[in-house]
Amino acid sequence: MSLSDVTKGSILETLEEYRTLGAGKFHQKWGGSDKNVDYHVVWEGGFYPSKAIVNAAHYRSIGDLAMEHRGYSGGLATMIPVLEKHGFDYTEGKVNWDREEMILALDLYFRSPQPGKTSKSIAEVSDLLRKRAGQLGRAVPPRFRNGDGVYLKMMNFRRYDPSQLAKGNKGMERGAKLEAIVWQEWSGKPDRLREAASAIRLSIQNGIEVGEAFSDDMDADLAAEGGYEYRKHRRYERSPINVRRKKASIRNAGLPLACEACDFDFEKAYGERGADYIEVHHKKPIHTVKAGTVPKLSDLALLCSNCHRMAHRWGKLMSVEDIASLRGN
Repeated sequence: MSLSDVTKGSILETLEEYRTLGAGKFHQKWGGSDKNVDYHVVWEGGFYPSKAIVNAAHYRSIGDLAMEHRGYSGGLATMIPVLEKHGFDYTEGKVNWDREEMILALDLYFRSPQPGKTSKSIAEVSDLLRKRAGQLGRAVPPRFRNGDGVYLKMMNFRRYDPSQLAKGNKGMERGAKLEAIVWQEWSGKPDRLREAASAIRLSIQNGIEVGEAFSDDMDADLAAEGGYEYRKHRRYERSPINVRRKKASIRNAGLPLACEACDFDFEKAYGERGADYIEVHHKKPIHTVKAGTVPKLSDLALLCSNCHRMAHRWGKLMSVEDIASLRGN
């Protein structure tokens, strides 16, 4: 018998049983675990381990509860097609840590004293990362970026720390490649690490912009000059919502997406490759903007990459009009 024998009814019965028995008793009966779940079934506002649910539903379907060996292998290629076939939603249980998340974990690592597993600091970062996942449109399972996970990620950095290695403390032997990159980039810059972590927290708390940050050439070149205020300013400019709103207003007026300082038009210069491309610039200094404020369209300007860079150079914001004057426009 194969998983193709699983019916929608058997899955629903199994989900009801899980909810009635609770995780412990359910797994005692059927096997499996709620730990290290690759995919969750999303049902009536709850999250359930897909392998355990589908396998239990399978044995329920074939009517053999006495089978001693129950296979819980598979995932995307085996369990998920069954769930999709019967119209069940699902979400990833494991999502790799990205750069912003690791910066927050590294910031925890360098705090003095270093926070413990049940500390308020660990809980706060856990709450932030769960909120961020929701902002990114992900379903958030119960164990996603929980306190244990945040603590373990923080301790993963121990294996790169010379002071810990000298004491014979190796930390976790296995980890993500990105951990080494983040350690190399930020461990020797404690002040900038604190600034970056503060900017990430601000973005999550206020929903200004989420996703990978500090990753483009402009940031790498100018962040040291603009510091924390610059980073907050850039979050307004990189907000997908703000970019879409500004571009739509220009199109609705029948105007081209051209630089407001020098009239450069990417589509005219690069053809199809340049179509719909322009950078959005926030005119107001960030200290004049209340956190979480949605900018007016008049506060946003379209700038080409060159004019945008000049507007931010030396950490002092320059007006679009002044940039146009420099260009002789």
